[in-house]
Amino acid sequence: MKLRANIIIYCILGALLIHVKISWANVALDFRASIKAEPSLITNTQGLPFSNIIVIHLVNNEAKLKRVLRKSGNFETDVWFINDDFYVAHNKKDISSLTLSQLLSVGDVSQSYIWIDIKDSQPLEKSLSERLKEVLAAANIDKSRVLTKSPAQFVKELSEQGFYTSFSVDFRKNMTLEERQELIQETERLIKETGVTALEGNIHRYVMLKEYFPNMPKAVHFARPYVSIRKHLKIARLAKDPMVTFFTVEEW
Repeated sequence: MKLRANIIIYCILGALLIHVKISWANVALDFRASIKAEPSLITNTQGLPFSNIIVIHLVNNEAKLKRVLRKSGNFETDVWFINDDFYVAHNKKDISSLTLSQLLSVGDVSQSYIWIDIKDSQPLEKSLSERLKEVLAAANIDKSRVLTKSPAQFVKELSEQGFYTSFSVDFRKNMTLEERQELIQETERLIKETGVTALEGNIHRYVMLKEYFPNMPKAVHFARPYVSIRKHLKIARLAKDPMVTFFTVEEW
């Protein structure tokens, strides 16, 4: 009976080991077969005081932020700059009266690392960077603990005001070689023009960002609700890449 139990255990462990090896191979080969364009050697000169920071995705309400502050304290939030203030919402149709100032006032966020995803800007009198400085100062947050993501047209202003910045690079699976080369060249131009700190993409674009822009810091969205060995292997890979600044995960 004991021998039979041991055989079953060994079979289970063997199957698990095979699954792990296959998953790891898939992680490494996700997109490499389609990568052909010449990589860029451009780098940022700003430097970052942090890397491999795990932040909780979609912290867009006070209740969720309170839960996060009882755990790691690091989070990503989405805002829209409208009428000289930041309103918290992932989608524009979901904008309510909740401002970024109100969200940050629910607890001590001074030691949190925060990824602020600025969706759009419609200022009246104040500049986007001026108002963001005011909001962070009121919450006692040093801007060195904040990474901003925004459309490329707002990055230069934020960079010039000393914020760490990122914008999205739109790699797609079925792009032609010419389309990829054009995107790399356009991204190089924007890096030089805006002084952006990091390049942003979801987990599907991470390997392409790593291959095409090896010397640029990356910010990676990896928010999946399911649990799998492959997911944990990808998280482990992100956590070991020194060029990954922030990456998001779902609330645990």
